Amino acid sequence: MVEQRDRHTAGHCERLAFSGVALGVAMGLDSASLLTLYLGGYLHDVGKVSIPDTILFKPGKLTDEEWEIMRSHPVRGEAICKPLKSFESVLR
Repeated sequence: MVEQRDRHTAGHCERLAFSGVALGVAMGLDSASLLTLYLGGYLHDVGKVSIPDTILFKPGKLTDEEWEIMRSHPVRGEAICKPLKSFESVLR
């Protein structure tokens, strides 16, 4: 959803997911933790789907108020994913 809406970040979530897993492997984490890292990488920007286009795609600098809205995307993403029991470990 995120990458379809904002093509400038295409591949970003996938790269972050794989980077997180690679770091987790290097740390010796168990498979459940690796899955959590993978899902978290993919989901970390899901809240951007609720950011208005005028802010998300603004060509110039964002105002302080716009940055405040943009920085709210993690909280918005948590609210989107919270009803999904399978994402409980990711939300933490």
